[in-house]
Amino acid sequence: MAKFRTNHKRVGKGSSGTVVKVGIFSALIGGLFFIFNFLTGEQLPNMPQDQELAYYLPSGGAGTVIQKKTYALSYNEEHEQAEWVAYKLSRKTLQKPFVERTNDFRV
Repeated sequence: MAKFRTNHKRVGKGSSGTVVKVGIFSALIGGLFFIFNFLTGEQLPNMPQDQELAYYLPSGGAGTVIQKKTYALSYNEEHEQAEWVAYKLSRKTLQKPFVERTNDFRV
């Protein structure tokens, strides 16, 4: 039996760029996660935002210290209450105009 001549190269079955696609997708998801955490101001617990704020925070207590961008608090899971809340009060925040109260409370 005669062999037929082929005019094209044989290419083995490969990943066809799947590894590259998964890598790009992973980088995209990681970037979005980083941006989300940066914009929401979330920080790891017990990591003071700056040394000045850490100096004023109470020590001890049974709660978990949670740091946000503008405040910190110690949350006691047993009582489902904050033990203390701390935020930096400045002249700039005191000079902001007050908002009128609406007294429109609903259940």
